Amino acid sequence: MTLVGLRLCAATLAVAALVTAGCASTTYSSGPALGATSSQTVTTSTNGTTAVTLAQIASGVSGSVTLPQTSVSTTASLEMQSTLPNGIPQPAARTRSPLPLRPDDIGGTVTALVYVTLSVDPGATISQTPAFSFTFSGTLSGNIYLVFYNPASVTNTDDGWSVISGPAAPSANSVTFGAETISPPLTLVASTTYVFAVVETSTALPSPSPSPTSSSSSSATPSPTPSPTATASTPGLSLGPVVTNPTSLSFIAAGASYAQNLDISQTNFTGSYSEGDNCSGIATVSPTSNSGGAAVYAVTPVAAGTCQVTVTGGGSMQAVVGVIVTTSTVIVR
Repeated sequence: MTLVGLRLCAATLAVAALVTAGCASTTYSSGPALGATSSQTVTTSTNGTTAVTLAQIASGVSGSVTLPQTSVSTTASLEMQSTLPNGIPQPAARTRSPLPLRPDDIGGTVTALVYVTLSVDPGATISQTPAFSFTFSGTLSGNIYLVFYNPASVTNTDDGWSVISGPAAPSANSVTFGAETISPPLTLVASTTYVFAVVETSTALPSPSPSPTSSSSSSATPSPTPSPTATASTPGLSLGPVVTNPTSLSFIAAGASYAQNLDISQTNFTGSYSEGDNCSGIATVSPTSNSGGAAVYAVTPVAAGTCQVTVTGGGSMQAVVGVIVTTSTVIVR
């Protein structure tokens, strides 16, 4: 063996730690090792869907996501993993939406098979859920559901999870969930983590019970609905924040001719709002419409001063609007 051959052999031995006659070569894997997560960052479209492929992770799961069109083009970050994302409660046995979700409604054991986190920046509104397709390393059995975690719906009695679709009929080791219509549309808040999960349960989730009806043939006049109707929301969808337009009001003079409208909205809220303020002597606030999750208040300046208008919507969520009235006259010379 020549000196060059000895040097090559020594280098090969140092890297591969193999001692064989003739200094045999080592074969390296051409593909990267499977990791615990698979991530993709894409730009959504305002006039069509966006297909995303998530490579196979260490647990053997691979998947694809079809994002719906969004109200604005936004950067969407997705990550697939088999472990529960940090800070997210574990999905448990649930009643199927639109009823409130409670862990004691069914007796089956719920097992999460895979999670997909989604965040967008800037925020965007969607009218459909994403569509999903997953392939697992083993055969699926039991009842397979797609569930969704929205941090905005977390309360003392609701952990934020709801059922979107299912039970799905798996094909051996694969399962597919089509897009579901969201009405009214759902606003995804920028830099907020939303989670989709595929879960398997031994007992089917019960369907919602029909609302009780009166056996009387007489037609009763319904009682007026109090304001706000904090529980009036689109079934199965979480409430968004109360949004005002504009976010503050400024007046340069007093009087009815200077009145401005304050528009109120809240995603997935279908009731009416309540309003409170400390504007006595400064401005008057009067509703011109208030139903179906939308309201308009007429704000009329009375005298110079500052105050606040507080509007309360579904889930006791509030928005505060600052009001400034100035009545001094500026003379330009």
